[in-house]
Amino acid sequence: MTYNTLGFNPNTAATIRVIREVNADIVALQEMTPEHADALEQALSGSHPYRLLDARPGVTGSGILSRHPLRKIDASPLDRIAWIGTPMVVELDVGTERVTFVNFHTVAGPANARERDEQARALSDFADAHQGAVIFAGDLNATDQNAAHSIITRTMHDAWREAGWGFGHTFPGEPTPEHGGSRPVVLGMAVPTWLVRIDYIFHSNALETIDARVGPGDGGSDHRPVVATLSFRRIPGGK
Repeated sequence: MTYNTLGFNPNTAATIRVIREVNADIVALQEMTPEHADALEQALSGSHPYRLLDARPGVTGSGILSRHPLRKIDASPLDRIAWIGTPMVVELDVGTERVTFVNFHTVAGPANARERDEQARALSDFADAHQGAVIFAGDLNATDQNAAHSIITRTMHDAWREAGWGFGHTFPGEPTPEHGGSRPVVLGMAVPTWLVRIDYIFHSNALETIDARVGPGDGGSDHRPVVATLSFRRIPGGK
């Protein structure tokens, strides 16, 4: 599961409810605040004993929750680029298999398209440099019609395209005005909710998507989570 919880979302109970309802083995969270991190530590330490939390005020924090043992590994060259939140890179032990997992959050807005494409190329290069099972989960801040998506899918598969049904739109929701959110206003009118797909789970050839869906949109965020069930696929040479 990948979920941008919204850095100005005070409803930690709603976030916990969404995570419990989805019941994913591995959860990538963007815009992780100290308040959310504290609440998740208390509520989910039993179900997800392995955690890596980089909590920060506002929108630059991140977190990974896992039922599988994880180890933080070298994030270079990803950490040499200015992201909204520095990518979190871990190795997961899933049974006898090892998975390289990246939680990412690229820059937003049309004015930052060139920088976002550079971040997408860095992710693609990272996938090329890592053999075996690789998963990217996060907020791309771009639809699947944008260059950033095309750059990543040169080397990785979009789980929604493989097994999702319908549009899979994840953004924008409608949090209360006092709690922020990014729902655009055009000619004085807010655009419809859940208009585009900007949150993704990508994976390497060593995996295949069994199922992909959009999670609940009632967690107090302006995003909905993306949920995918992945399976290991045996390919000679592996990537």
